[in-house]
Amino acid sequence: MVRIARGELTYSVRYLANAWQWSPGRVQRFLGDLQTDRSIDTRTDTGQTVISLCNYDTYQAPFHQVDTQTDTYPDTQSVTNKKERKKN
Repeated sequence: MVRIARGELTYSVRYLANAWQWSPGRVQRFLGDLQTDRSIDTRTDTGQTVISLCNYDTYQAPFHQVDTQTDTYPDTQSVTNKKERKKN
């Protein structure tokens, strides 16, 4: 059993190769490139590669409702103003 945290996933290289229809070497090179770009970190536990997505919380943080209301109001108001100008 492998414990994973939020923003992590675990697969074997062979599983990913089969799922993506790539060779295992190509999968390892791809994961290596992502590590070089600092997009992911990897570690191997019991034959499973644990992939940690860097900045996962930054990109998956829920938007605050206040921001949504603030962003929506001006958009709605400008559409209403355009309709009123067309009438006049």
